[in-house]
Amino acid sequence: MSLTLGQSGADVKPLVGDDWSQAKAFWFQTLQLQDGETYWPKVQEVVDFHRSEARIRVTSAPARTSKSLSAAADTVPYIMPTKPLMNSLHWVIGTDYATNKEFAYLYEWLVDGRERHGLNIESARNNPGNGDMLIVLDYGFNEKKTHRCRAVVKGMSANNEKAMQGEEVTTANLSEAADHPSHILKKYLGTRCWKINLPTTPKPSAEWIRELIEDGQRDPSLGIEHFRFPKEANPHYNIERFEQEQRRADMRAKTTIGPHATFADDPFFAEQFLGEWVYYTGMVLPFNRARHVLLSAPSEIADARKFVSLDYGYEDGEVALFWAVLPNGILVIFDEIYERHLTSQKFVEQIHDKLDACEGADYVVGDPSQPQVARIMREAGLNVWDRDKNAMRDRAAGFTRMRDLLTEGPVESFPGLYITASCKKTIAEWSTLRFREGCKNEFANGSFVGADHAADAARYGIMTRPLPQVEKESKHEWLRQHMRKTRRRSFGSTGKFGTFGLRQRVGHG
Repeated sequence: MSLTLGQSGADVKPLVGDDWSQAKAFWFQTLQLQDGETYWPKVQEVVDFHRSEARIRVTSAPARTSKSLSAAADTVPYIMPTKPLMNSLHWVIGTDYATNKEFAYLYEWLVDGRERHGLNIESARNNPGNGDMLIVLDYGFNEKKTHRCRAVVKGMSANNEKAMQGEEVTTANLSEAADHPSHILKKYLGTRCWKINLPTTPKPSAEWIRELIEDGQRDPSLGIEHFRFPKEANPHYNIERFEQEQRRADMRAKTTIGPHATFADDPFFAEQFLGEWVYYTGMVLPFNRARHVLLSAPSEIADARKFVSLDYGYEDGEVALFWAVLPNGILVIFDEIYERHLTSQKFVEQIHDKLDACEGADYVVGDPSQPQVARIMREAGLNVWDRDKNAMRDRAAGFTRMRDLLTEGPVESFPGLYITASCKKTIAEWSTLRFREGCKNEFANGSFVGADHAADAARYGIMTRPLPQVEKESKHEWLRQHMRKTRRRSFGSTGKFGTFGLRQRVGHG
């Protein structure tokens, strides 16, 4: 049985050219487009994509910027004959058969344009209605005359996963990759595919693609590269429409963010017209990493009022957010606990450890519907906020307040809420939290897709209406210091001396 191209460690080269880059330069000249021109990349970003030898390449780009065209073109040289002659198998996977644009391009070039390459087409079918999409090129016998070599191109659908089992694959294109579940790559492509292309427009559902991009950036040896195509990648791109939307985005950003904001700060425009991964579509919170994430904690945090907000769930995840209220009233989340399967005691111990590092906090606050958790926190010596439980339960009020703070705050042109880069799990959650399609009540339980544990913890904290501290003179500082050092950590502690930090503060709303 013949090996498939990419399967073995044999020294295989393209039939034309000394390497794959030269082969691409040759075969691209055979790909005639609808306007009569041959395919050729128009911008450096696309050139870099074609030159890359990475095993997995992610192409994120705005709509209508030729990402599907370039992905299909990049596959052609691997379909063509090699030295020595080998079989090859190519999958083009759409979310369904009808939307498989890359296969349509390959069919146009290889079958309809057969006179330009002159190769023998053994079979060709393009019937997306019944899922029959196949191109077979017959290259004749191998050098030893033991078997015939063929290149097989299959149009496939993610809705028919059974068809993606058991074969060694040369190349795979995951058409509009953000619309696919992550397991298509992990289960069916990752273990048996030589080259993988993931062309897509950024979408909220594709956190797995963003994680893939970040993995490749952290460790280049993984063979994952990311390319972002600009609008100029398509010479026929509608520039007039782009400029109109750019002006609208500029006005929208100045209204919702501040007078110094520009179109690039508008999340919808950044996602749909700049190809950035901001997860605008359906997002619950107006959260933008570039706008809301601080690389490090401000120095003012050391003397600021602090508190902790919690969301407890053993299976879903225990979350504790550590807050500071800066003197100007801006809120900063400067640390987090975000783990599953923590016992109550372990959770409290981790909270104590972090409070030791920041010299205490005024109070902790959590879900009012879980009084047993509040009781455990009190027994461990934590001062639990226990006022206005109706406000704590009000999801609409809490999320509305969060949105307001992420948009504007007490300082003109700046948000009222920031988060430090060390809070990675909270940042990831807020970046991808989105509304369930067709939800009628945006604040009802079950209206979100994705984890919302840090979001719930945050709204509990925000609804305590924290204000900057005002220090009050005291003659008993030595006693407060003593109590901070000798407080008990075990369950059953009465916590009769009050809070960690134990500074008397006024001005708390």
